[in-house]
Amino acid sequence: MTRHARPPAASPPRPRVGARSAALASAFAVALAALAICGCRGGAAPVSAGPVGATTSKPKPTVPPKRPTGKARGNLIATVGDRSVGPFLARRDGSAMAAFLGFGEDGVRRVSVIPLTPQGELRSGVRGLVPTPFDSADLAISATQGPDSGYAVLFSALTDRGKGLWAFGVTDEGALRGPAAEITRTTSDIVWSDLVATPRGALALWVDQSVDQAGEREGGLFAASLDPVGKLRGVPVRLVKGVIGWQVVPAGAQVQVAVVHARAGAEAPPEPGKSSEPKKKPESPPAPPAPAISLMTLDADARIERAVPVAVSATVRGTVDVARERGRSHVLWTDTSGTEPEVLAVTVDDQRGAGPARRVADTRDGNVLVAVAGGEGGVAVAWERDVPEARDRRFVQLVRLTDVPAHRATRLEVAPKGRVEIAGAPDGFAVLASVRACSFDPRAEPDCAVAPFAPALLRADRDLAPLDVTPLEVGDDPPGLAWALGCPSGCLALSAAGASPARVRTAFVAARTSPAAPLRDPTPTAPVESRMLDIETLSSGEAQAKLAHLKLGGTHLVASLSADFELPGRASRAAVVRVRAYDEQGRVLFAEAAPAKGPAKDPTVLTSRALAVGGLAIAPAGRPEDGGAVAWVGRQGAEPQVHITRIDARGRRTNEIVLTSSRGGATDVALAWVGDAWIVGWIDFRDGNGEVYATKITPDLKRIVREERITRAPGDATGLQLLAAGRDRVFAAWSDAREAPREGFADIYLAQLRTHDATRLTEELRLLPSVPHSRSPELVPAVGGAAGAIVAWIEQAPEGADPSRGGAYRALALRVDGQGKPVGVPVSLPVAGPGHPTALSLQVAPDGVRGIIARAHAGGVTLDGLRGNFGSFAAVPLGGVATPASSDVALLAFDGWVYFGEDGAATHERRLRRAHVPR
Repeated sequence: MTRHARPPAASPPRPRVGARSAALASAFAVALAALAICGCRGGAAPVSAGPVGATTSKPKPTVPPKRPTGKARGNLIATVGDRSVGPFLARRDGSAMAAFLGFGEDGVRRVSVIPLTPQGELRSGVRGLVPTPFDSADLAISATQGPDSGYAVLFSALTDRGKGLWAFGVTDEGALRGPAAEITRTTSDIVWSDLVATPRGALALWVDQSVDQAGEREGGLFAASLDPVGKLRGVPVRLVKGVIGWQVVPAGAQVQVAVVHARAGAEAPPEPGKSSEPKKKPESPPAPPAPAISLMTLDADARIERAVPVAVSATVRGTVDVARERGRSHVLWTDTSGTEPEVLAVTVDDQRGAGPARRVADTRDGNVLVAVAGGEGGVAVAWERDVPEARDRRFVQLVRLTDVPAHRATRLEVAPKGRVEIAGAPDGFAVLASVRACSFDPRAEPDCAVAPFAPALLRADRDLAPLDVTPLEVGDDPPGLAWALGCPSGCLALSAAGASPARVRTAFVAARTSPAAPLRDPTPTAPVESRMLDIETLSSGEAQAKLAHLKLGGTHLVASLSADFELPGRASRAAVVRVRAYDEQGRVLFAEAAPAKGPAKDPTVLTSRALAVGGLAIAPAGRPEDGGAVAWVGRQGAEPQVHITRIDARGRRTNEIVLTSSRGGATDVALAWVGDAWIVGWIDFRDGNGEVYATKITPDLKRIVREERITRAPGDATGLQLLAAGRDRVFAAWSDAREAPREGFADIYLAQLRTHDATRLTEELRLLPSVPHSRSPELVPAVGGAAGAIVAWIEQAPEGADPSRGGAYRALALRVDGQGKPVGVPVSLPVAGPGHPTALSLQVAPDGVRGIIARAHAGGVTLDGLRGNFGSFAAVPLGGVATPASSDVALLAFDGWVYFGEDGAATHERRLRRAHVPR
C-alpha cells in the first residue's frame, strides 16, 4: 500500500526529498513531488508524458504473455509524452493503482488513474477523472485504510490567488468518489507534497516555502488528515518551520517524519500533542534551538505524539532517509562535517529512543548515501564512493545496516547516471537498477564488459548475496528506465523506453517458489589494480602545488606545498609547507593532543611563508634517527630566496637558514644527500635569466663551498631535479629553453655534479631535441640497483595544437648509465584512455618501474597507474580527480600509496587526498 516515485529522467537524479533551501526553489516543485515512503524513492525529474484519452476508455483485451525463463512479465498500461507527471504507483491488498497528470486529446490536463491487479495486469483502461489547471505539477497517490478504503490522490496547481492543494478519492475500480476538494491555498510556494496511509484514511503532508527579507528560503512542514474516501478531516496544521530536508515513512498506526532543521533561526519541534502554530501570549519560555535532525511521530489526525532529536549537530548533504523494521526506525544521511563525506545512521527505538550515530561504510574514503530499505531481513543500504573509482563508471555497494560498519559488501556496477532502488522482500531484498545482467554469469564472455546497461531486478538474500537477476524486457521496445519498485509478494515495478511519447509498462517478477544457491558476485570487468581504494582527504581549503616523500626506516614523511593564497595578517600571498608522518600501513604517527587552553597548533606546518613557484624538496640525513632537511623558497625582503629547514625523524622543525641572498630571486629548489652533506640546487635569476646554481651544506646547515653556476645559456631553466648517483657524483636534470628562448619551448638537459664541491663534472647533455615543449623532469634510480638513472618528462605541444595527433602531448622516459650517457632512445609511456598526460610520478620497484600519470581529457582528469619496464609498459585507469583538465595535478606515488591534489571550484574542493592502490 505504497505510492511510488515518478520515473527518473535521463539526467542525474536530484536530491530525493527535501534538499537544502537552495534546492527547494519553485523550479524543483515537480521534481520534489515524488517523496519516497516505505523504501521507495522520490525527487527525480518526471518522465515525459504524451496524449492520453480525456475520458474513460474501454479496456482492451489482454492475454498475459507466457513468462520466458529469466524474464519479467507485464503489460502496456499507458502512452505518455510531453509535460506529463508520473505515472506513480500505489498498492493495497488485492489491487494496485497508477496515476499520472497529462493532457488529453482535447487539450485538457487531467489526473488519470489506471486500475491494476497486484501482478500489474490491467483491470480497466485509463480513466481520466479530474481536470486540473494548466500549471498543475505535483502529484501523489496512496492507498487509504479503514472502512470503505480505496485510494487517495493529491495534486497541486497555480491559481490566480496563489498555489493550492486538492485531494480526491478513488475506488479500487478507478471510479471517482467525489469532486476534488481544496486542502490548502498559499501565496508562497508548495515545493513538495505526499500522501501516507493511516488506519483512519491517509495523511497529506507538504512543505510551504517562503522567502524572507534577506532572500533566504524557509520551509514549513504542514499536515492534514483525510478520511478513507479522500475528504479533509479537521483543518491543516503546521508541524514545524525552518526545515531544509525531510523524509516520511509509515510506522504501523502512525506516521514518522525525519526533518533536517535550518541551522539558523530554526525552532524546536513542538511538544507532543501540539502544533507549531504561533500564539499571541506564550505560556512557557521559548523552546531550545532544534537539533540538526529530528524524528517526529504523528498520529492519524496529524498530531505530534513524539519528537526525538536524532543528531544535535550535523551537516547534511542532500536530505535524510528513513527505513523501518521490527519496531525501530533507522535515520540515515550523508554527513559532511568532517574532511570526507560519510554515511551515518541513527537507530530510533519506539520504546528506548535514539542511539548513537554510527558509520555505515568501512572505508576511509568519502562515501554518499544512494538508497535504503527495511524488510523482514533487516535494513539494506546502498552507498557509493564520493570520488568515482573510474571515470564514466559507477559502482554501488550494498551492505546490511549493523551496529558496526559493514566489512562485506555486494559491489554492483550500474549505469553512470541511472537510478537505484531497494525494497524489502519476504526472503531478503530486491534491487532495481540498470546493470549488465551478464556480469552475474560465471560463464560471461569477455565482451560483457562493454555490454549496454539495461534495467533489471536483482534479488538478494538477507545477507545481500545475489540470488537471481531478471532483465525487465517486456514488450517490443526495450526499457530505458524503471522505477516504483515494491515486493510485498512478488516484485512489481514500472518501466518505459527513453523516447517520447513513452510507452509505460508494468514489469512483474513472481516470488521465488524454491530456494536456490546464490549467484556469484558480479564478474569484475577490470582488475583490482585498476582502481584506488580508501580515498581520504588529508587537508582541505588549499590547492596543492608540489608533493615530496622521504622514507626514514618504517616512517614515511610526506611534504606538501600549497598554492599561494591570502593568509590572515599578511600583505602578500604565500603558501604553506607541511610535513606529515605515516607508518607503513598509512596510519598517522606522532599525533599531538589538543592543548587544554588556547587554539591548537598544527604540528604538521613547517612554514606559512613559502612561495608555490619555488617548489619543494626533501632528503634524508644519513641514519633514520637523524631526520632530514626540506628545501623551499620564501620571500626574504623584496626577493624570493632559498630556505633550508632541518627536521627530526618525526618531521618537526629543529633549525632553519636562509641559504641565498641574490638579487633577482630563486625558484625550483632541489636537494640530494651525498653521504656527509646535502647538495642543494635551485634556479637563480641574478644574471637576468634563470640559471642552475648549486652548493653544499652540512647536517647543521652550514655552507661549506661557494655557490656554483652550472648553466650559461639564453632562456630560463625550470624544474630542477637532483639524484645522488654513487659517492662522487650527482645527476641534475632540468628543462631549458636555450634553443628557443623567445618562444619558451624547452628541452630536457642532464649534467653531473661533483659531490665534494657541487661543481659541474660533465658537460650538459640535451636528451631529446624536439618541437614540443619538454617540462617537469623526474629523476629516479635505475632498476635493480644498477648504475645510472631513469629520466622521465612531459612533452607539451604549443597552445592550440591538436593533442590527438603527432604525439604532441606525451610522457617520455629514458635510461642513462652511470656516466650519464643515454641507453637506447626515449620511450613513450602509455596512458589508459583518451587524453594526454599532464603530470607524472615514478618509483622504482624490484620488478621494474611503477608510477602514476595524470591524464587530461574532455571529461576532466583521470589518474592512470603505470607498471612495467622499458619496452613493456602498461597503464590502467585508477580513478577520477576533481580538477579541471587545464590544471596541473600535484602527484606523489610510493609503496602502493598515491597522494594527489585537487583544485576544484569551491574552497572545500581544493584539497590533498590519498588513496591506496593494491600492488
